[in-house]
Amino acid sequence: MVSRLVLAGALLAVTTTTAFASAEEAERERPYVRHQAPSLLTERKSKSVQIYVQDKPGLASVELWVSGRGASRMESSDEDGWYHGELTPSDGVAELAYAIELVWKDGRREAVFASRKAPYRVLVEDDPEIDVVAELEADVDGRHDVIYGDFVWGNWGSAGTTVLEPSDLGIDVPRRVEVPDRFWTTGIGYRHRFHGAVHHLGLRLEGMRAEVPVQGQLGDEPQARGYNLVRGDLALRWWRYGLLVVEPALGFYGDSAVGGGEVSLRFGRIYGSGLQVGGGWLHGVGGRFFSRVELGGAGTDVPWLRAGSTFAITDAPDPGRWGLQATADLRIDPGAGFTLRARGGYQTRMDGAGGPIVGGGVDYAF
Repeated sequence: MVSRLVLAGALLAVTTTTAFASAEEAERERPYVRHQAPSLLTERKSKSVQIYVQDKPGLASVELWVSGRGASRMESSDEDGWYHGELTPSDGVAELAYAIELVWKDGRREAVFASRKAPYRVLVEDDPEIDVVAELEADVDGRHDVIYGDFVWGNWGSAGTTVLEPSDLGIDVPRRVEVPDRFWTTGIGYRHRFHGAVHHLGLRLEGMRAEVPVQGQLGDEPQARGYNLVRGDLALRWWRYGLLVVEPALGFYGDSAVGGGEVSLRFGRIYGSGLQVGGGWLHGVGGRFFSRVELGGAGTDVPWLRAGSTFAITDAPDPGRWGLQATADLRIDPGAGFTLRARGGYQTRMDGAGGPIVGGGVDYAF
């Protein structure tokens, strides 16, 4: 009887000790992994993995073991307890398998995530969005803000109009005269580059003054016209090198309010070669529809130089009198965030009159 009681007590002690040990094991803090690696199972596409180790006494290092390559030491991060390792594929092989081990000062190794016998398999791929943003940042040397100013002067030549002059017969007779048809615009603006789905956002203050012939009326003096407006500048990136640019405008044209804007699509490297097409309209001022080609810039042997050509059909600043504009321009980046712009070309009205168009500007990015 006594022997049975002793045996029962021993079994109870073993069971209780095991239960307490299990409870202690369950409460013990274990290292855990923060995944930032693409896999067939997980969340984000990048090339890194992090592990948090709460208890450091006796810990010599944390190692990332990759199948076929061996182990490498993980770097400690600014966040206390976190270690960071890279999972960069080599030789064009995107698939790999890894495990994470703690190495103690006594030489003992402890597998805390997967193991060398059963490593965790992942498929390491580049994140296209991360690559695009990094490329855009490199193209502009990390300069996110731009202030700029520009001017354009254009001469449409002259247009014929009719004036009445006295004659020897005592009556006024009509006479054909040529009246100037010209304009000039100036603008200053600010733009912030996000380089995300919203590529940039900005604001521009713009003014235009013009002298246009008075159509269908007698007189030899051109009519003075002009506007002052605020123009928005929003660009959305939907593809690696695709932009949708929206420029709403609101202001005053003489004594009247003016509203409208311009929309365009650009295809090609954003800070390099590309094609842009678009058009717009301002109430009381006229419309403009254009196509533009740019060559050079980022991604070429001359990243500091871009050349472009623009063809446009417009009736601004004299609605109803359409004409064609053909211009060529250069953008030179001498460094330190500055960009110099120059433009020159020719424009002609449908009635045959024509003349030069010139312009330029300067940008500063910081």
